[in-house]
Amino acid sequence: MRRIVAAVVLGGAVFLWALGVLSRAVPSESGVVRGSAVLEDGVPVTIYVPGGEPVSGPGGVVGPPGERFPLVVLAHGFVGDRVGLRFLAESLALNGFAVVTYDAPGHGQNRNPFGSSAGPSHLKAMADVIEWASKNDSVDPTRIAVGGHSMGAATALDFAASDKRPSAVLAISGGWSVAGPERPRNAFFVYASGDPGPLKDRVRRVASKLAGVPELEGGRLYGDFGREDAVAAVELSGLDHLSIVASPETVRWTVTWLRRALGTVPDPAIGAEGEPSRTSPLPSASGSAAVLEPAADVQVSPYRGFRTVPALFLFAAVAAYWAGRLAGRLQRGEDWLPLEEKVPWRRMLGSWAVALAVGLVVAKVFGPEGVMPLGLMTGVAVILGSAGGVVAAHASLAKDAVGSAGARPRSFLAFGVSGSLLLVLLAGPISLIHNVGLDAKRAIQAALLSAGFFPGLWALEYLARRGSTLRGMVASAVLKAMVVVAVTVGIGIGALHPVMALGIPALIGVLVYFEVFAAAGARAGATPAVLGASEAVTLGWIAAALGPLQF
Repeated sequence: MRRIVAAVVLGGAVFLWALGVLSRAVPSESGVVRGSAVLEDGVPVTIYVPGGEPVSGPGGVVGPPGERFPLVVLAHGFVGDRVGLRFLAESLALNGFAVVTYDAPGHGQNRNPFGSSAGPSHLKAMADVIEWASKNDSVDPTRIAVGGHSMGAATALDFAASDKRPSAVLAISGGWSVAGPERPRNAFFVYASGDPGPLKDRVRRVASKLAGVPELEGGRLYGDFGREDAVAAVELSGLDHLSIVASPETVRWTVTWLRRALGTVPDPAIGAEGEPSRTSPLPSASGSAAVLEPAADVQVSPYRGFRTVPALFLFAAVAAYWAGRLAGRLQRGEDWLPLEEKVPWRRMLGSWAVALAVGLVVAKVFGPEGVMPLGLMTGVAVILGSAGGVVAAHASLAKDAVGSAGARPRSFLAFGVSGSLLLVLLAGPISLIHNVGLDAKRAIQAALLSAGFFPGLWALEYLARRGSTLRGMVASAVLKAMVVVAVTVGIGIGALHPVMALGIPALIGVLVYFEVFAAAGARAGATPAVLGASEAVTLGWIAAALGPLQF
């Protein structure tokens, strides 16, 4: 009894800790004031103003009297939101820019349907944001830059190709085409060494096309800021597709480009009588281009949301052990039908392989959107749901027990408590880089995804948790690895959205997190149904929060 009480107390403390992470409004860095609003079309925005103060105007903030700052509008990537751009936005504001981030259609707190990547609704959202921000007394509407990460980079490039207002474009790990009648002015491409090879190739091709050369040389400046046709591309080492938006090196390069493109500092080419000029060196007659170097006097925000996530995730994983123990203790003593002591390895692996293969076939038939448009993880839900159904049918035909002798109140209690703890613990770290709240639409999406995930997660626990704890952990690790392989194959055959390839490391992390919970829970007496249900609700909630919203 004392152990149960201790576990409940620990769970409550962890819950309060995570709730604090979810709800607290961390103030911006000194010298930058942040304000938020929702536009008429339902687009949530956050504006960062240098040296500002709260007022009752657009966004609730305004800069020092008489000062107008160049405007930078940043769009996030697929399944991201404006929270993940805070470090970059704050850093740019510290260097003299008014910065606005927003949630794209179907993402974050934007309730509008996603539509298509960089589609008309996304271009309209960016136009609405610029129109709104231009009314702020601290914004100079004649000096505007648009930029974005991944999908947001594509949106920014397409917008700059159809709207003459942007004087510069920032394409961060994205921008694979230019669709529009205009030539994007002063386009800067920066990508990570860890970005997928095909993405880097497409970015370099677009940059080379804009520069008018067969193959652009990284780190060199092509064109002229005075003519507004400057182009450059830089690869940053030691970064990947996600960490690039939280890198000080990205800040230094983007600030350097914006200063020259928007004319906020003198260019190395100085005009008559020492007046600032945006003219930059042209390629020489030999075809070489001027070397582009990042400025040394760039300020960087101390906000470290991305860098804090791993430590908080480790804490959550440790606490998940106790959540599993609590689930087992709450459920222990119920009259559950006995499971077969051990499933032979050949039967276990064979059953799971066949089940996943069936799931892949079903997912391929329905395509990446599955039977319903429920976001990026729809195909994964189809695979796991189908696989779980195959395992349940096989167990039923084999007359192996798959459930309980009846509904038990303590089972629901164990599921409710452990599922809530498992969800809140995982949501804590994620909330530092993404909104994890659900509205009515996303709640429906979460419920449907959870229902799809449950059969597969139950089946995995049902097959693995036999015999000793060590055997169960090894079996579970193998079965989870097979899930990762199935997801990889699904991407390759077109059954899953190709963007899922970028999320495989995160999926592995979540499966490891579930393993800590399930191993402790099974040892303490929790059943596969309670373990699988807790995992399914957690995964469904997070998948729905990430989106995108399709209806």
